[in-house]
Amino acid sequence: MVEFDTQGVILAFVGGSIIALAATLNLLFNGRVTGMSGILSTVVMGRRCGLYWKACFICGLLTPGLILVLSVKGWMEDGVTDIGKLKFTLFDTDMYGVTTTELMLGALLVGFGTRLGNGCTSGHGVCGLPRLSIRSIIAVCTFMGVAIAVSTTIRYAGSMEIGFIEDFGEWMDYAPRRRAYITLPVVVVVAIIFMILGRKEIKEILIATLCGFIFAIGLIVSGMTRVQKIKSFLTIDNNWDASLMFVMLSAVTINFVTFKLILGKMEKPVLREDFSGVPKPGKPDVKLVLGAVLFGAGWGICGCCPGPAMIISVLAERGGLLLGMTIVGMYLFEIYAWIETKIKEKTNKGDSSEPQGEEEDDLVDEKSATVAPSPSDETEMNSVDRTGANA
Repeated sequence: MVEFDTQGVILAFVGGSIIALAATLNLLFNGRVTGMSGILSTVVMGRRCGLYWKACFICGLLTPGLILVLSVKGWMEDGVTDIGKLKFTLFDTDMYGVTTTELMLGALLVGFGTRLGNGCTSGHGVCGLPRLSIRSIIAVCTFMGVAIAVSTTIRYAGSMEIGFIEDFGEWMDYAPRRRAYITLPVVVVVAIIFMILGRKEIKEILIATLCGFIFAIGLIVSGMTRVQKIKSFLTIDNNWDASLMFVMLSAVTINFVTFKLILGKMEKPVLREDFSGVPKPGKPDVKLVLGAVLFGAGWGICGCCPGPAMIISVLAERGGLLLGMTIVGMYLFEIYAWIETKIKEKTNKGDSSEPQGEEEDDLVDEKSATVAPSPSDETEMNSVDRTGANA
């Protein structure tokens, strides 16, 4: 039986439209696609190119959740509020129905898979599908199919639990409100620091911060920060909740129109000289498909992808663990990429073809660097291009 909750569908449409607004503004003003895994990986890896605006984007992304937790008295326990006759559940204070074992394993696969496949639901879905990117179409079909298959299998085969990991999860439980008192001031200070460091591009950075803020509101309103709701969407059973499909439907439909107008009618974005932040068409490859498979498996296990994971880290118990394991997965990919490079150097059998890029915005952004790159910086840039340059 398919469940179409009218209120849930409306919220999904509204949330998806808000997400589309954020992605459109980022393209219109800064000439960039909005890919969450690319943004997160640049910041956690400390890459200099694009670091300032991406760090501020994340600060903007975290802020709505922190404000919710701290300022709205009635939502502290279950994320529910009443507006007239409508009752909204904006977030869950715990990721019910997902064991700590599943959370950690799934997040690890999400982090590794999104880097290997160069994108997630935002980069490949929200920004790739509207541009009719073949790579994105293949990636989305792959990770959606795998996620549904894995989540449904877990539903009927039973949850994954390892004793000592579950004990660790209980130890990690603590109230989101308590840590928000510390996190919000830190986010504000970090944003100010990066704005000062990137003051030469302050307008771009301010727009990126605003886009992050708006994107987070869209995710929260649509239900994409509620892990149990996502799992209900990915699990095919008698109570399948299909409302979340309207998040992607509305976001992609709106962006199809806005992206086409912006890229077709404008010679350059409002604040930059070109649209170099938009990946060029590329051919599908094995890494794209394998990365999508791993990401889909992880998403099906834990019910979360990189963008929502950042917001859930400030909303829910064990949220920090979810985001932390996603980052660990990204670091594991960096180790894998380094080993692969060394093997190719020794065997002299590296692929001489042009690197296939990603639908994420993890491109080399020369304007983001405030100083001329040193040889070591150029090596880092080449490393970024190798793992994801033009799509």
